[in-house]
Amino acid sequence: MPAFNSSLSLGSPRFSDTRLAELAGVQGPLAAWHEAVTRDARQAGASVTGDFAVGLHLPDGRSFMAVDRFAIQTLCYRVVDGQLRFAARADDLADASTEIDPQAIFDYLYFHVIPSPRTIFKGIYRLPPAHNALFENGQIAVAPYWVPGFEERRNPSFDALKDEFRQLLQESVKSQLDGSKPACFLSGGTDSST
Repeated sequence: MPAFNSSLSLGSPRFSDTRLAELAGVQGPLAAWHEAVTRDARQAGASVTGDFAVGLHLPDGRSFMAVDRFAIQTLCYRVVDGQLRFAARADDLADASTEIDPQAIFDYLYFHVIPSPRTIFKGIYRLPPAHNALFENGQIAVAPYWVPGFEERRNPSFDALKDEFRQLLQESVKSQLDGSKPACFLSGGTDSST
């Protein structure tokens, strides 16, 4: 089994808190995550957008993990000898004695995917979308930090909704551009036709 780092930060988290955004810009995302977890570990991911996965072993002996709202970045974990280990991939946590989970094989054949929190391996789990986990005193508590809300408007104006949709689309594309030459794959589906 490979050596495990005490911290892992993947993706491009965007901190809405001004202090955390500045800290991330100067010292990097891990420093901002440490600050956010110190403030309130259970809600540390709630004000962060973008794609991210983070795992931290804290000085007080606790460990914290979180993934973005749609699990664009993934984070897998297992507990070994009372210690939490985490990695971006489940196979990075497996060793020669790790068994394949027969239910995961069934899920894959039936659903064409292994739904989280299960992975192909017994005892190795994937953090679900918009969830964080706090590991302390040998126990792990996994909970959502964000739940999508859908409220249908009464008598919506088609023109207003059309303008809002175009604005949201422009903002989301703009936020993903990093200065390199943009490109896309056109499949003819909803994304491509939009």
